[in-house]
This record gives sequence, C-alpha cells and structure tokens, in this order.
Amino acid sequence: MNQTYQKFYQLLSQQKNSSNLKSSIDCFSDQKSLCFQIGYQKNIGVSGSKIISDALQLFHNLEYLSIDIKSGNQIYSEGMQLISNSFFYLKSLMSLHITIEFNFIGEQGAIELGRGLASLNNLIDLSLIIRSFNNINKNGAIGLGVGLKNLLNLKKLQIIIEYNEIGQEGSQSLLQSISKLENLTILHIHIGNDNKIMIGGALALGNCLLSLKKLENLECIICDNGIQSEGAQSIAKGIKENTILKRLKIVLESNSIHQQGFQSICEGIMHNKQLVYLQIKIGYSNYIYFSQILYLGQCLQSLLLLKTLDIDLIFDDNEDEDIEQQNRQIQLLNQFIDLLQNIKQLHFLKFNQQFKKLMTTKIIRKLQRVVILK
Repeated sequence: MNQTYQKFYQLLSQQKNSSNLKSSIDCFSDQKSLCFQIGYQKNIGVSGSKIISDALQLFHNLEYLSIDIKSGNQIYSEGMQLISNSFFYLKSLMSLHITIEFNFIGEQGAIELGRGLASLNNLIDLSLIIRSFNNINKNGAIGLGVGLKNLLNLKKLQIIIEYNEIGQEGSQSLLQSISKLENLTILHIHIGNDNKIMIGGALALGNCLLSLKKLENLECIICDNGIQSEGAQSIAKGIKENTILKRLKIVLESNSIHQQGFQSICEGIMHNKQLVYLQIKIGYSNYIYFSQILYLGQCLQSLLLLKTLDIDLIFDDNEDEDIEQQNRQIQLLNQFIDLLQNIKQLHFLKFNQQFKKLMTTKIIRKLQRVVILK
C-alpha cells in the first residue's frame, strides 16, 4: 500500500505526460486500496488531473479509494471530468472518499462527478465533500443527485457541501435522490453556510428522512440556510419516524427556527427510544431562550437507553439579566439535570457567557456525577 502510494505520488509530481504511465505502475495494479492527497497550492491543473485519471484506470481491483485535492490546484471542470471518467474502470470499488476544496470545478464539474459516481454500482460507502468556492450551484447539485440515486447498495453516505449556493431547487433534487437509497444505515449530511436551501430544502430533507427506514446513525448539520421554524418542523418529523436511530447529531445554527421549531426537534428526538448517543447544537439567531432547556430535558427524560448527551446551546436571552432572572435560570438548570437520571456522560460543550456565570460552585458539585466541561 505504502509503495503504491509513493509510486503514484511520484508519477503525479514528476511526469510531464502520461505516455509511460502504464509501464511504470503496472506492477502495482493488483492493489485493493489507494489513498492519496494533493497538497495546497500545488497547481496540478488539468494536466495533473489527467495523470490521476490515467493512473486510476490501471487499478482495476481497487476496493477502497480516497482522493483529497486541497485548494489551489486549479483542476477546474475539465480536471474533475477527467478524474470522474476513471470511475468507469473501477467496477470493484466498494468505498470512495473524495474531497474537493477551492478548485472551481463549477456546475459542469459536479455534473461530470455525478456521472462518474453513477457507474459505481458496488459502492457501499461514499464520502463526498465539496468545500467552498467550487461554485457548483443549483445545476451541479442536481447533477450529483442524478449520480447518487443509482447507488442502491450504499449503506453509508457522508455528503458535505459548503458555500456553493445550491439553493432550494438544487437541495431538493439532491435530497430526493438520497431518499432513494433505502439501504442506508448511516447518513451524515452537512449543508453549510451560503447554500440558501431555505424552507424548501428543509422540507425535502424531512421527506428524505421519512423514506430512509434503516437509519441507525444520523448526522444532520444545517447552518445559516434560513430554514425557519417550518423547516425545523419538517426535519423533526423525519427524525421522529426513524425510530431505530442509535446515534443522532443535529446542528441547526442561525436558522431562525424559534421556539416552535426547537420544541418540534425536541419532540422528534423524544420518539427515538433506541438512542444511546445524542449531540444537539443550536447556535445564535434561532430565537431560543434559556427557559427552553427544561422542555428539552422533559423530552429526553423518557430515553432510557441514552447514555451520552453532548449539548452546545447558545440562547438568545439578553446577557445582562438581573439577579432574580439569573437565579431563575439556575433553578431551571437544576431541574434539567434532575430529569436526566439515566445519562452517564453529560457534556456541556460550550454554551454562552451567561451559562458560565450560572456555573456556581453549588451547581458544579451537583454535576460532578455526569458533566464534562469542554
């Protein structure tokens, strides 16, 4: 494996063309696993992408492949197309992890990637990470979805899209495709800032979760996408129906979900009686107030198998409350802890300044049984 990697990297960094590539790499073509990374600002360009493509076509027995192309390599849509074309030769591939950072692959590059993915019928594990400034936009997301919906053997899917303005229509198409993957047991979906999926995208995510009946591990991260309370309610409905979930991570930062959306999420979680691990993160600009922590505790109280709870809540209360209000919050925090008798590990990850002020010696003594402060 190490020898293969070294030879491959040598070819990539030194070859001016790929005319002698086959004879150079033939002796390693029986490898089943290949993992490589193109570092920052290497500027491999389209010509480097062709070398990657030509090399991958020789590894007919590959079962695991990881491709990580850091920013500043200028592969553009043409380079992404060349790399994606090599997937048609990898009929034995079962696991693919691909990360594309700041490389301007554009809509067409994402569409070509989708076409390549569609040929990998034996995939059971796919991680697809498209970082910021690749400008895949709506049509690129639709193209990725066209490829994903054919991967019916997938059991594990991670998809991360950041700062690519896929919009409502792009996210809806992508999520509708994911909803066809009925064998998924693990789904990690992260739609980062500036994708503008809005309420329509969140509704599609909720419907997607309703279709995936075998999920045991769900990670759902939606940040600054304007899903509002209606979108949060749809996601909550999808979570509610996935009653065999054992691990759940839900992050909804800066989405204006309000109290109604937050309570819906809590109620959705409440129906997952098989949960053993829960991480919930609600950031600023959701208009959630400290009093809601008690509602969360009441919903979690019935989860008898839940052993680990990670909480990262930033409330939108005014941080300059008077002493009476602070005492009330201490009382609520006490009540919240008392509701969680079954949990062995309770991690308060961050909270905001007002929470730190509430962590008096009395509270810390009470929480020593379960709390790890990070």
